[in-house]
Amino acid sequence: MEIRLKIENDMSKAEEIDILKKLRDAYTIHPDNYLTILFSNRFINWAIENIKNDFPVDPMEYIMEYITAYSKREREKEIKDLKEKLEEAQQGIIEMNEVAHNLTETARYYKEEQYKLECLVSEKISQIDKRNIKLNELENCIVNFKAKLYDLMA
Repeated sequence: MEIRLKIENDMSKAEEIDILKKLRDAYTIHPDNYLTILFSNRFINWAIENIKNDFPVDPMEYIMEYITAYSKREREKEIKDLKEKLEEAQQGIIEMNEVAHNLTETARYYKEEQYKLECLVSEKISQIDKRNIKLNELENCIVNFKAKLYDLMA
């Protein structure tokens, strides 16, 4: 495809837009060229909007807008990822607090059970001590009865 461009001073907006469209169309048909990316739909549409709004077509401005938009998307993605990680961490803290609460309640329960068992053991020891005292008294009575019986038989 061969195109002829007539470029002059003081061209109208429509004429300049027409030139951009011709270049875009030519590079769309023949994409294996170094300048193809320069005349991409995105760039040409941006340039056309600038011309319509009486702004100069500065490729560096386009590049900076693209980089800024890309950087903004990257920052937004990073912020989103960090928010997700924060939410996960907060959920983890909530779960750990629940586990800690449950462990505290379990420890309290077993502490109470230990106290009850210690009281029960203490009570049983006291009962055994009383029975041992009673048993000793009975043994002494038996010894006394044996002695009296021996005295009576002698």
